[in-house]
Amino acid sequence: MLMEAGFESRRVYGKSLCTVKSCVGTTWCRYGQQDSVGFAIFLENRYRGIRSPHKLKGGVSGCTRECAEARSKDFGCIATDQGYNVYVGGNGGTNPRHATLLASDVPQDLAVKYLDRYIMYYIMTADRLQRTSKWLDALEGGIEQLRRVVMKDSLGICDTLEKQMSYLVGTYECEWKKVIESPDLMAQFAQFKNTNENQKEVHMRTVRDQRMPTFVTHAKTRSNSGTGTESSSPTSTTSILSDLDDTDWVSFGKKELFDVNGGGAVLYGESQLAIFNIIESCNGIEKVSWYATQNMCPFDHSFALAQGIVGDLDGRPKVACPMHKRNYDLSDGSCLSGDDLRLQTFDAKEEDGVVYVLLPPTNVVDARLATSKYA
Repeated sequence: MLMEAGFESRRVYGKSLCTVKSCVGTTWCRYGQQDSVGFAIFLENRYRGIRSPHKLKGGVSGCTRECAEARSKDFGCIATDQGYNVYVGGNGGTNPRHATLLASDVPQDLAVKYLDRYIMYYIMTADRLQRTSKWLDALEGGIEQLRRVVMKDSLGICDTLEKQMSYLVGTYECEWKKVIESPDLMAQFAQFKNTNENQKEVHMRTVRDQRMPTFVTHAKTRSNSGTGTESSSPTSTTSILSDLDDTDWVSFGKKELFDVNGGGAVLYGESQLAIFNIIESCNGIEKVSWYATQNMCPFDHSFALAQGIVGDLDGRPKVACPMHKRNYDLSDGSCLSGDDLRLQTFDAKEEDGVVYVLLPPTNVVDARLATSKYA
């Protein structure tokens, strides 16, 4: 019904364009120099759904009074009587940064061309999870180098950047519409890889006649170990497996269920576990490694670690919780972000195309990790 009414999934599930904010421009404001509403809609429809190293925000203001706050965005255009001033590399948040002027008084079509090149150059060269402001600060030569690249084509890549952007714009589709219409794709979004069962993870409350999640306070989560004890020092808790001989290799399905360099959640008894399939490099030789941990982040009790971004830190395999970016070592569960937190880890392996995890009986794991204890 929502899609029939014109709604799209947009940016709720990925690092991509959030929105392009605008003021009312010449449409309703006597100070407006250009049609900021129309230009903002054009840019939002142009860059919608494009994956980027981090989220992107844009703004278009109809005059220098800056009601759309374009200079606090990753890209922004401020109208003048001759066109637009184009700004790049701004952001709000805990460390605000005003965007830097890229070009002055450029016509709308040229502003779009500069933005196309700028966004593609950022996508191709920025580190993962690096905002445009940090990227621009780290760019050798700074804004002057960026001007040379996107305005003067000093590297001879502008034609390539424009073709890449044209491809992304031309191949846009509402991904959730595609998923909903495909049973095979829908199966990838099952809560667990090994069962069709579901667990309730979010409790709702009513505020102003609307339903919203009940949030867990961080004070509560820090006072709880994340492995079922009430200790304030999670690193001092005894591992589930430390003093048990009654363990067995439990199968959780074919290896194809678990994305390479990603994770998947599985249900064991009443507890959620996360299994990770990671390609690691040792002395130039790649090998596939399997890791298993609890699926609950001990910082905020969100059951989301299986959806985290995996990588390595100084050779240590890690996962970053997608909720608050706490990083955990997958080999021993230690928190790499400085917090006194630890994950419960389990040995994992793959044999004959099937993934196994070494586990004690379900009642032992549930005593520490059952979802009902935290959800």
